[in-house]
Amino acid sequence: MNKTTGKPVSEQWFETYLKERQLTDFEYHPSVEDATKHPDYRVVVGGSEVFFEVTEFDTPTYMPNKVGAVDLSTIRTQIRKKIERERQHLKDLKGRMCAIVLADPHDSFRFLKQRFIIEAMLGALGLTMPYDGETGACDSSRMTSTFAPGGKMVRWKNGNPLEPQNTTISAVCVLGMVDEGARRLGIRIKQRIREAGQPLDDDAALAMLNEAESANADDSLYHLRVQIYENPCEPKAPLTEAFGTGPHDERFGVRDGRWQRVFVGDSLNDLEADERAAGIKPNGPFDLGLRTKGE
Repeated sequence: MNKTTGKPVSEQWFETYLKERQLTDFEYHPSVEDATKHPDYRVVVGGSEVFFEVTEFDTPTYMPNKVGAVDLSTIRTQIRKKIERERQHLKDLKGRMCAIVLADPHDSFRFLKQRFIIEAMLGALGLTMPYDGETGACDSSRMTSTFAPGGKMVRWKNGNPLEPQNTTISAVCVLGMVDEGARRLGIRIKQRIREAGQPLDDDAALAMLNEAESANADDSLYHLRVQIYENPCEPKAPLTEAFGTGPHDERFGVRDGRWQRVFVGDSLNDLEADERAAGIKPNGPFDLGLRTKGE
């Protein structure tokens, strides 16, 4: 909570993002006819109203085990709890575009990654393949991705998907930063190593760090952006494509039966192209077959 504004950091970020995208027609805690609760924001995007619930992670609620690993199911659970709590503020807005915005401004919950958001929405990701009982062998050539029970967008019974739920939620969004400076520095280091044909010594590495600030390649260069994860389970009102079109934004959704990155901003696309040219594999789109257990 910022003592000056009285708003959480995540809400300040969200308002900054809206203003940077010239989305200045927004209202904080609007009154909505026939709704018992006030959503956090009403934003006019491309002539359409979109309602947002914005929330953040304050402190990590998971603990590493004895070998320092983190239980991935705990990560999914914490994200699902956030989705469940925030959807309560949107449940009266059926038929309207509604989105939940997750943020981690305190860098305390470091797992707001593509896979965990998708698994929180649809269930833990696993693999299936046909099994031949006579030979006792599996056909790995027919391996497919599958989702297990537990996702917030699908109602399950006895391990089988029944129907979509929480269809008022148009999308789940992650509000965060692109660390372009650090990634640009990584590109420069990779290029220098390639030119020298050997790893950098301490003096060369220090010189590159000193040069970084004047080359837009230092740790202070960040960009606020959103990543949008469309609800693939028959939302009442899909989120307009006019939202989340910034130069560092991304959008993920189901096309041709697969989760794909369906939009990437020009600046992020250029950064990833430069990383590939330098031999660095960018954090590319998470692509998997959209199937659920029991299909």
